[in-house]
Amino acid sequence: MNITKLQKYWEDYKRYFELPKSEHQEKYKWGVLNQVYSKWNWNAEDIPEMYKNAFIVEGKRNLWESGNFYPTKHTLWMFENFKEETIDEFNNLFNEEIELKERIKNFIKFYDSKLPELQSLVPDKKINYHSHKDFRAIALYLTLHYPEKYFLYKFTMFKNFSLKLELPKVKAGDYNNLLNFLDLSNEVLDFIKKDSDFINTYKKFTSETENYNDDNLHLLTQDFIYTIASHFNEGKKYWRIGSNDGNNSYYNQMLNENYIAIGWNEIGDLEEQEVEDRNKIQELLTEAGYEFKDKKTCSRKAGEIYDFYSNAAINDVFTLMDGNSVLAIGKIITDYNFDDTKPFSHYREVEFLKKDISNFVISDGPQTTFYNLSKKETLNKIESELKSTTSSNTNDKMQGTSKNKALNQILFGAPGTGKTYSTKKIAIELIDDKSYEDKTEKDRDVILNRYKDLVKSNQIHFTTFHQSLSYEDFIEGIKPENVDDQIKYEVKDGIFKQIAGYADVKNDSNFEEAYSNLVKEILEKDNDYLVLTTPKNKTFRVNVNSNNNLNLFTSENINKQGTLTKEKLFKQVNGHQEFNGWEGYVNSVIQYLKEKHNLKINSSTAEKKYVLIIDEINRGNVSSVFGELITLLEEDKRKGNREEIEVILPYSQDKFSVPNNLYIIGTMNTADRSVEALDTALRRRFSFVEMSSKPELLELVSIEDAKEINLTQMLTTINDRIELLIDKDHQIGHSFFINLKKLEELKSVFKNKIIPLLEEYFFGDFGKIGLVLGEAFIDEKKESKAKLAKFTPYEDTSFLTEKKMYQIKNCDNLIAKDFISIYE
Repeated sequence: MNITKLQKYWEDYKRYFELPKSEHQEKYKWGVLNQVYSKWNWNAEDIPEMYKNAFIVEGKRNLWESGNFYPTKHTLWMFENFKEETIDEFNNLFNEEIELKERIKNFIKFYDSKLPELQSLVPDKKINYHSHKDFRAIALYLTLHYPEKYFLYKFTMFKNFSLKLELPKVKAGDYNNLLNFLDLSNEVLDFIKKDSDFINTYKKFTSETENYNDDNLHLLTQDFIYTIASHFNEGKKYWRIGSNDGNNSYYNQMLNENYIAIGWNEIGDLEEQEVEDRNKIQELLTEAGYEFKDKKTCSRKAGEIYDFYSNAAINDVFTLMDGNSVLAIGKIITDYNFDDTKPFSHYREVEFLKKDISNFVISDGPQTTFYNLSKKETLNKIESELKSTTSSNTNDKMQGTSKNKALNQILFGAPGTGKTYSTKKIAIELIDDKSYEDKTEKDRDVILNRYKDLVKSNQIHFTTFHQSLSYEDFIEGIKPENVDDQIKYEVKDGIFKQIAGYADVKNDSNFEEAYSNLVKEILEKDNDYLVLTTPKNKTFRVNVNSNNNLNLFTSENINKQGTLTKEKLFKQVNGHQEFNGWEGYVNSVIQYLKEKHNLKINSSTAEKKYVLIIDEINRGNVSSVFGELITLLEEDKRKGNREEIEVILPYSQDKFSVPNNLYIIGTMNTADRSVEALDTALRRRFSFVEMSSKPELLELVSIEDAKEINLTQMLTTINDRIELLIDKDHQIGHSFFINLKKLEELKSVFKNKIIPLLEEYFFGDFGKIGLVLGEAFIDEKKESKAKLAKFTPYEDTSFLTEKKMYQIKNCDNLIAKDFISIYE
């Protein structure tokens, strides 16, 4: 199993699990299974009645019923007609002294033998052969009887999980599948158990009255496996699907019932037949009597059906079509299902994002059953159409853009993928709770200007980690300070403590403006000081030191009492008690700010959000920099949350906790070899978002004096070659090229950015750089003029003098066709 991938999926899953039931729809399982377990008792006097009542639940019944899969109904008919024999067979299934594989075979064999007789006894019921044969039903019964040993099972879940985690291919119809799945599930369970922090969070969820307690974590394990198999995909895909059968339109029915579907009903339920590729569907089409003009047409049609069954995924986008006309756009929200009562039996439940569309035509590909859309132009048109939606539902979702964002996230990717810029966009979207367009230069100007405004208002702080950064720089430490030509040592807040302080304010004020005006007033006075009076009529003086903080002088001898820093005064203004024993002096300064400089303090009606951006987070010694505060980053340990943790800081002795309105966004360069050294404790507390190179974004970038150069094709080719020679973590990002206008600029990018990167990647091996860029960029070096010194023990030097050497051509002499040669 690929543990690196599993760890990444686990971090994604933990964030996904935090979503409400409306978005993490599989959470219904805990409520439903709690109802079933509360009534399941195989020692009951009336087992058929117990069985019947156990599966009468409020909520979804997807775990044991879908389309033509209804094992519980089938079993109830078996109890009605073959009660004792059926109970005996269940007892055998639950007999752990018999090998599991044998029990499964015997159970299915028993049901098979009774099927013809049962059908004759209940002629009004349609009994489906597969309604009992599926291992899914057997796994359900075993899990109910032995919840500490077995796991819920589904063939496509096992197949897709194995594919994503690079495990051996799962073969359809293999009696070992359930056994192998149990082994795999236990391995995943052991992995999950290592995350004690999440387990504690999970226990709170399962302790809720309506939820199954899952003490053994088996349901959590199954849900994790299912989510990887069904939800976590490498980018969403786009599909077109028809809405009629040539005679009748089913558009309104699909719209009203929120599903999309395809025909070919006679081939039956593909899930129950454990279809593993298009070849199996070809066989089913032939067996069902469908005729095609040739094998190629049959294969193509089987491919479309397989796409709908297996390759389409949850969250993929579809266009519902009538010919070339788009009628509606939506996203898929469930796995494949089968229901032979529908006009088109193979279906998926969907959420329609835009309905009743007019004047939108897509001509890509043939007008077939189900087709994957891939042209960039078409995908952009679909996204533009969706963005033009003005329905209240869309607006409601927009209002909640920050609610489900991870508090701590790291953007990772190759150099030039736009990580740093993306942190700015994400930061302003989190704070403003809305999405920003990012298509044009004008859009980017809007984003960057808004970013500057929020930096100015202290809602965004930016820092870069490096090897010499310490706890004292980031949290707090004793630092020398030159105050009026005297060196003093004071505890100074680091950037993290500073922004945490801003995020923890209780009030809203115009403090920055008022304080700036106060400083200006004092500096403009002839004697450079301001005289104020405390509420007890004590006179004191205030002046401004070289660090723009306030010095306080009291008593008749004008003795300096101390320094009133801007940061602490800000905190005091915003509701925090920062000065013990100085209250009279401090409150007098605040009162003066109010009266003379119009300081306004308002109780906050809405909590502001704050963002700390940490560029190159992997370059710092994270354990040392964060120190004891790593634990405080977790959501449930944040201030105001149920398991809030507060610590005493070592230098200031201040009490400190991390506010729950402070977001942290980091960046990591995957080409940097120090990435692997990133602290494990930090990895567990951050969500990781991959930033991949996107050559398609260069389609609108044109070199004015060399328009024949296709930047998209050029970068795609370079990255394909780098991935072949190294890996995808070392690809070249699109942002190197995004602002190019002239050929000279392109030459400069290659000279100063691309080639130095490639030299670093290949350790100066110009031959391999030549395999990436081609002959137009690399020359074979002429015979070296260097002569080796005479060294008798090393007489044979021919293999050295005959060695081929290469050099980079002068980029200033490159012409347009040299760049074109990279991809042609």
